[in-house]
Amino acid sequence: MNSPSELHATPYDTNSEEFEIQFIDGDLYQLFAACQINQCNIELWLGSIECLSGNAQIELYYRCSILGDTPSTALDKLQTSGSIHSQSLVEYTNDLLEETGVLASIPDHLQPFFDCNEYARHLEISGVIDEFSYREKTYTVAYFTD
Repeated sequence: MNSPSELHATPYDTNSEEFEIQFIDGDLYQLFAACQINQCNIELWLGSIECLSGNAQIELYYRCSILGDTPSTALDKLQTSGSIHSQSLVEYTNDLLEETGVLASIPDHLQPFFDCNEYARHLEISGVIDEFSYREKTYTVAYFTD
């Protein structure tokens, strides 16, 4: 009787076995999936991605999973534009408005009419900021370009 590997021959009449790489233990499984790691690019994971700092891993995850970059392209673009903040859209927008002094420039009697949630939504729709989750935390990215 033939073994399962004998039933799968290559065009050159040699036996072949199929295999798959899975990330089964550890905290970086989302990054592993976002980078679409397989037997063809496992060297990239082991040599370049796994050893990245936490912030670089977060940015790489965003570039691969949200922007659709390949891992190689995303690695080349790391820290070339934008910033990542470990807070929600609204929290980031509040901080941005306070740091820039926009809220302070609005007269006191008009400040209750300023809706920070709507402003955050406007920034998100216009592509200035975006929110995503990675490793059970919420992040906001600002001013990212392709």
